[in-house]
Amino acid sequence: MKLTSLILISTLYSASLSAENLMVVTENWPPFNYQNKQQAIVGTVTKNVKEVLALTSLTYQINLYPWARSFQMAKSKKNVLIYSILKTVDREPLFHWYCPIYPQVKTFVFQLKNSNIQASSIEQIKSYRVGITRDGINHQFLLNSGFVEGKNLYLANNEKNNINKLFSGNIDFIIQAKESLAFRLNVMGKESTMVQAVFKLNDGQSENHCMALSINSSEAIKMQLDSAFNQWKTNQQLVIN
Repeated sequence: MKLTSLILISTLYSASLSAENLMVVTENWPPFNYQNKQQAIVGTVTKNVKEVLALTSLTYQINLYPWARSFQMAKSKKNVLIYSILKTVDREPLFHWYCPIYPQVKTFVFQLKNSNIQASSIEQIKSYRVGITRDGINHQFLLNSGFVEGKNLYLANNEKNNINKLFSGNIDFIIQAKESLAFRLNVMGKESTMVQAVFKLNDGQSENHCMALSINSSEAIKMQLDSAFNQWKTNQQLVIN
């Protein structure tokens, strides 16, 4: 085969790889990932994800959905990148992982400050109503800890619904990161002094923010993300040092 033919084939192959589209999905988890007033997906973790993707030639669009929908899309479709997602034993075989994209975030159990309930452990709040986001990491953790949906575990599509249920007295506890709850309360026009952290949720899992690529994605996209993420991590270390 002539050299010119080999070059043409190589060029066409490279072009076909770079032409593949990547779907990026996330949830509304401010201040890490959220949609601003200009309808753009922003946040501290989103910024890092965009920095990684800028190191590729991939065409992508970030879409914000309820967590359960984003998670299902990433599990069932190819060429889907999801963030922020926490890596667990159950989730590990479902994706190609890029960790961490952002440092650890602590999660707490909250109640209304004027609540008369005294609790300081997972076992103690089993006697009450806990609001959780459907299919989130804490949903599975509480199920594994013996909580029962409809009895002491109440599901919502998003954390705004959980906050409203807490303030209306329909649930007794919610589970959130402090940064996220403060952001949401401010947007909702509610005073942060009306809630209090009861105890830190120790779920035994890694709390690093990660990106994860659907397991059946094309090798071309995976290779680009692998290279870009490694380069981004190196750049981060140089800045820190």
